[in-house]
Amino acid sequence: RRIRQGAISGNCSSGDWTLALFEINAAGDNISFMHPILDLPSTISDSGTLSGALDPSITKYNQRLWISFECHVSYGKKPGVKSCVGPFDLEKGIDATHVSVIANDRDIYPREPNYYAALVPKIFSFRGRLYMYWDAVQIERKTGKWQSITTRGAQLQIDHSGLASVVGSNGAQIAAADPNLTVEVLGIDPNDPRS
Repeated sequence: RRIRQGAISGNCSSGDWTLALFEINAAGDNISFMHPILDLPSTISDSGTLSGALDPSITKYNQRLWISFECHVSYGKKPGVKSCVGPFDLEKGIDATHVSVIANDRDIYPREPNYYAALVPKIFSFRGRLYMYWDAVQIERKTGKWQSITTRGAQLQIDHSGLASVVGSNGAQIAAADPNLTVEVLGIDPNDPRS
């Protein structure tokens, strides 16, 4: 990740970050900037405005590279923290028109005192299938304080136009802690105070 040109704070939650490609020399003692891989702000596949990107992970699936990243996307209001996926090319970077929001910060229980954000996504392929995990952070609505973090995951599918979505979602974004379309991969053990 790299701070966006013209960014004000550099704070992770501010959306001031974008993604860039760096190269490590053979000795491993120098990292050089090569080029940005995502221009921001950008319009993504569902017409949302992508204003920040950080914490990427990359995998190869069906002979193509796929990148997941934490994304700040807005739909005419304040951006929310979500997890996005798109195809990745080492030379061209990421085509924002093929970026999909996979897990969002949408309320599944709007009357509850907490909501969930989808942070630090991790994309990988296993036995010919594509998956993504993310940190589902439970946040107190009133204060913004983090209450807990669990890791949730889902199997992804790529549609005929090259857009990723969760299997069973009909191509739509899902809530970060959706109990029907995701599984808890790493949870909290109520019997362990360190958890």
